[in-house]
Amino acid sequence: MVHLRIVVPPDDGSISLSATDTISDFADAAVKHAPGLPADAVIWEELDQRTNESVELSGVFLLYMVLAAIIAAIGIFLDSAILVVGAMVVGREFGPLAGVCVAVVQRRGNLARRSGLALVVGFALAITATVLATLAFDGADIVPDDFDTVDHALAASISSPDAFAFIVAACAGAAGMLSLSTAKSGALIGR
Repeated sequence: MVHLRIVVPPDDGSISLSATDTISDFADAAVKHAPGLPADAVIWEELDQRTNESVELSGVFLLYMVLAAIIAAIGIFLDSAILVVGAMVVGREFGPLAGVCVAVVQRRGNLARRSGLALVVGFALAITATVLATLAFDGADIVPDDFDTVDHALAASISSPDAFAFIVAACAGAAGMLSLSTAKSGALIGR
């Protein structure tokens, strides 16, 4: 629930939103009679709002995708797992991926199309920008001379995922959906 308070000073106005657990005795009674814990409840309206906001194909979304891909490429060149993880934090692909999942569960074609479009355009632009950046890095002769994908463990693990990569991706996706669909989440998931 959200508590809305409007304060109107003489010349300006302001709106303040603050989260509240419940706003009435009826709501308190409903919480007591609902199965499970309140923190485990899925609030579909809130989930819908979060996914709708995170699937927008905006300039900022595209910029984050490009920056994340270039950071990841540099991480691969330097064999730096921390840069690859940093790129995962910067990238905004989780929102549209979550949007696809919500669209499938709720059978919402419009949300699926918007999410899919954001993913396709975002990844295509990120890949194109990374190829161009890589060519620029190579032209500027800043790619490490000893870079070789054959003996490069990080590049090999990314380009040839195994069963553990699938399991980690599935666990991360589940954690992200839990973070998105529950009221209480302390993890940096889905931003």
